[in-house]
Amino acid sequence: MVRSGYDVLGIEKNEEKLNNLQNGKSHFEERGLEETIQTHQSINKLEFRKSLETADTEDRSIYIVAV
Repeated sequence: MVRSGYDVLGIEKNEEKLNNLQNGKSHFEERGLEETIQTHQSINKLEFRKSLETADTEDRSIYIVAV
């Protein structure tokens, strides 16, 4: 979604995974994923939070829930 121009908010409850994602690191291997995370975080198109309560959800047009 972020590659299509959307602002993306990811929710991750696991502290270790969240810290890694916030620092541009993925918890699984996928070619180009870390570069995509880092690039889009640097231009404020991608962010990760622990919960919706700590996130700005007012201007989001798409919500995807994945478990």
